[in-house]
Amino acid sequence: MSFAGATSTRRRSVSSSKPSSIRLLLVDDHEVVRVGLRTVLHNNQGITIVGEADSKAQAAAEATRLRPDDPGPWANRALHYLARGDYRQAVADADRAVARGGRRQALLTRGAAHAYLGDLDRALADYTAAADLAPADPRVFIQR
Repeated sequence: MSFAGATSTRRRSVSSSKPSSIRLLLVDDHEVVRVGLRTVLHNNQGITIVGEADSKAQAAAEATRLRPDDPGPWANRALHYLARGDYRQAVADADRAVARGGRRQALLTRGAAHAYLGDLDRALADYTAAADLAPADPRVFIQR
């Protein structure tokens, strides 16, 4: 099953408002697709391929390695672990995301993982904290 995808971040230079480069993580479970994309993008000025992955799990791990201080990859990986039923790892990665400034999504993911683990007090605390950050977000109240 092919799920061609890429994650990118644009870096802006200090002296210009134009992006100086796009850092790209190629993700597809078919190597031929990754090779084709890499070949097409190889000579493209402004695009740097920083890594490749053949699965969502590998992409999540690679993203946290490439951007360890960014809460986004940690929150995404926590969500991945939650979806596959690895609740303790979901809590651990959501903790990392919260520690790096990621808030609402990481709190919701951590709350769900705590609920699946049977720790309803911690789940409620995370849902309440997420609701305090975004009181108008209906997803907070659906999960609560």
